[in-house]
Amino acid sequence: PLTQPLADMAVTSVGIDVYHIGGETETGVTNLVKRFDTSTRTWHDMTAKPTAVSAASAAVLFGEIYVPGGRTTTGEPTNVVEAYSPANNAWRPIANLPKPISDGLALSDGSYLYMVGGWDGTQYLDDVYLYDASSDSWRPLTTLPQPLAAATGDVISGKLYIVGGTDESHTALDSCFVYAVEEDSWHDCPTMLRPRKDAGAAIILNKLYVLGGDEPAGSDLPFGEFYDPSTETWHVVNTPMQETAVAWSNLGVTNVETKIYAWGGNMGEVLSDGNYIYSPLVYQTFIPAASGGATDAQP
Repeated sequence: PLTQPLADMAVTSVGIDVYHIGGETETGVTNLVKRFDTSTRTWHDMTAKPTAVSAASAAVLFGEIYVPGGRTTTGEPTNVVEAYSPANNAWRPIANLPKPISDGLALSDGSYLYMVGGWDGTQYLDDVYLYDASSDSWRPLTTLPQPLAAATGDVISGKLYIVGGTDESHTALDSCFVYAVEEDSWHDCPTMLRPRKDAGAAIILNKLYVLGGDEPAGSDLPFGEFYDPSTETWHVVNTPMQETAVAWSNLGVTNVETKIYAWGGNMGEVLSDGNYIYSPLVYQTFIPAASGGATDAQP
């Protein structure tokens, strides 16, 4: 399991290691950074993030983990962007976002970093920004078809897929939008099977897996789903850890090779320390990620 119950953290993977950064603990927003070694299934303490945030996401660009924006310990969105080097176990500041943003979605296509949607403390955003590491600068792109925050998604074949989230209606969305980078244009894709906000997503073999999420009206989401862009169809992913039909939101989701890791989050009203692996190509089910030893201070 995680070293403590945690939700609303930034999660990503580098090589065979997965990282969770910041998030909400039982005592508030944290700046702690943990690395999970998937080969030994052990947790390790890494250098803490200089700015504690929750409601942030992470993306990898040129071997570094970027965490743009988020919600600080005061509850306000921030425009601070910090990058972590796994090789050096060190953080550095980069150019600030054009405005404070929490609940936005950070994605990378391997060449650039993108920041999509979010909340600026006053309104939901349709803003889309591109970060160019060569000039350490952000620039605006074509805006989303609608303002939204707490969405999830990933990159498939150079296209950005943005699904779910919430908007001024304060209800979960089932929307699906795809951004064609070369055209700088947005297009609709088929809606999800269920509306979801604060879900997590990962890519396995060009399929977008979306797990968890919350529907503010109170309906539960006892299953995940995946999108196959080749057939433009959504399919159910069973999540047996939700047998009691509780909603699972604000979780962390990432992939290592052909496995998906799903961590923490809010299981109904309970803050979770759960750590699950989904192997769609082998087991077709979730299994607990059993502990392999105690947490170390360094890798």
